[in-house]
Amino acid sequence: MKTSLGDIFRILKLELGLAKGFRMSSVIVFFRIASYAINGQSPMRHFFRPIAVLYKIYTEFLLGIELPAGTEIGQGLRVYHGVGLVIHKGVRIGTGCVLRQAVTIGNKGEGEHADLLPVIGDNVEFGAGATVIGNLKIGDNVIIGAGTVVTKDVPSNSVVVGPPARILAKKS
Repeated sequence: MKTSLGDIFRILKLELGLAKGFRMSSVIVFFRIASYAINGQSPMRHFFRPIAVLYKIYTEFLLGIELPAGTEIGQGLRVYHGVGLVIHKGVRIGTGCVLRQAVTIGNKGEGEHADLLPVIGDNVEFGAGATVIGNLKIGDNVIIGAGTVVTKDVPSNSVVVGPPARILAKKS
């Protein structure tokens, strides 16, 4: 997703209004600027490359969060207690996503399964320790409960709990 520097500042203004705490606010700021350095439209993005390196050191090595710069995530991202968070770089996440500690979103393995990644809709909320793996789609307005392991598509407006993952209810 190609964005301009103006888009980044607009998105940051929104997300910092939603963020709670300095640590998670700093992760979001670093993530958006580092993503601009990788995916930005302007040649000016190259000036932000050092921030992308600092972002990786700060999030992965100091905080234990694997949220690769350049991952396609819509605006309104919220991260709560991010320790143990692991997101595959190729995952696509819509707007208004809530990620909590120990959430894993990625593929089923190496080789032939390496590019089979989830696509996450808008306004999806992940409970602590939720895992979403494989070539699947999570619809819009979905809540995935704590500790749930999702390996199949989830329709929009659902609440999913597990293990094993099952749709508990449709949201009204």
